[in-house]
Amino acid sequence: MLIEERIDDINWTANEKIVIEFIRNKQENIRHYTTTMIAKETYTSPSILVRIANKLGYDGYLAFKDAYLEEMTYLKSRFKNIDANKPFKANDDIMTIANKITKLKTESLRIHYL
Repeated sequence: MLIEERIDDINWTANEKIVIEFIRNKQENIRHYTTTMIAKETYTSPSILVRIANKLGYDGYLAFKDAYLEEMTYLKSRFKNIDANKPFKANDDIMTIANKITKLKTESLRIHYL
C-alpha cells in the first residue's frame, strides 16, 4: 500500500493534519527539511513528525522521509502524464474520469512490459 493511501486511512490530530498537508504540498522538496524546520513552518513541535512516522509504521522521521521520497520519485518517474495518487478531480465529469483512468492503466501496462 502506498504511503499516501496509508496517510488517508489514519485518523490524525489537528496538528498532525497540518504537518501532513505541509509534507504533501512540498513533496520532493521535503528532502531539504528537518523536523525542526517543519515544526517551525507549521507552528507545531518536532515530536509530531516522529508520531506521524510511528503511526505509519516507521521507526522515525528520517525513515519515513526516505520512504516518502522514494515513493514520490517512483510515482513521478512511472506516471508522467497523470498523478497516480489523484488521477482526477472532484469536479471532473464522468468521461474525463474514464479517460484519465484509461491513461493511467495504459501507462502502468506499458511500463510493466518494457
